[in-house]
Amino acid sequence: MFFIIKGIRILLKALCAGSAQQEPSEQQQQQQQWRPQQQQAQYPPVQQPAPVYPPSQPPIQQPHKPQQHSSSPYPHSPRPDQNQANQHDPHYMDLRKRANEEGDAMARCFQQSHEAYARGDGAGAKELSNQGKEHQQKMEKLNKQASDWIYVENNKVHTFMLLPH
Repeated sequence: MFFIIKGIRILLKALCAGSAQQEPSEQQQQQQQWRPQQQQAQYPPVQQPAPVYPPSQPPIQQPHKPQQHSSSPYPHSPRPDQNQANQHDPHYMDLRKRANEEGDAMARCFQQSHEAYARGDGAGAKELSNQGKEHQQKMEKLNKQASDWIYVENNKVHTFMLLPH
């Protein structure tokens, strides 16, 4: 019986000593596995990709609200913006309308010129290009007239402003 107990103790020591020796090696393995992970953290940090939302949930867009352009520090004041006072004048609107029409004609001529050149008609392309340039000059002239007219109208000095208060 003594020999059996002594044999069991030897076996336990062997098993416990073996597991005690194995534990540090497992810890060493875990530390070795941990070290490369620590070394992977380099600067600058890598950016994570943006989250992808499922197609059933489109992003919510707020309706567009136009901004009010007012020179007044009080946005709800009854005083109108003097720089916009003449924008609805028939003469000014006609100048801008005619300038827009010339711009449209210019764009058509340049597009047709491009198409003519693509099909090998160099002379037709040149003629259309020249017509487009004429429309461009007319457009710029009309826009300049409208700009000059509204500048003068918006900056007129009214006699009531000159009277002493």
